[in-house]
Amino acid sequence: SLYSVINTRYQPLKPMLKKSCFDCHSTQTDYPWYHNLPIVKGMIDDHIKHAQEHVDFSNDFPFSGKESLLEILKEMREEVDEGEMPLWSYRLMHWGTLIEGAKQDSLFNWIDSSSEMMKSFYLSHGIQFEEEEEDDH
Repeated sequence: SLYSVINTRYQPLKPMLKKSCFDCHSTQTDYPWYHNLPIVKGMIDDHIKHAQEHVDFSNDFPFSGKESLLEILKEMREEVDEGEMPLWSYRLMHWGTLIEGAKQDSLFNWIDSSSEMMKSFYLSHGIQFEEEEEDDH
């Protein structure tokens, strides 16, 4: 199926996303030592809960979340491109988690090709989807 093909192409990227995203966007959180501090624990747990509502990588592709898969991919690309994800506060305590350079290029290539594959499939099967607005950058 389409999602199986996209998931197969996702697998080489998974270790990068595991390092940079999974602590907040999956059920595979590697909690830091300071998670045991009462006030910090609540803040981290709340942050993870909201992060997983937006996108959850726990079960590979297709990811789950509030939005459609196309919207999740679009938002992933935007957030990484703008340096918004992973959050600065996370990167402060987890060095080397910013996705940049060749890693970013690989992620964006996968996102772009996956989005195009899904759009083509949806169009050929009469499945409705919202076309995102193009930026004029």
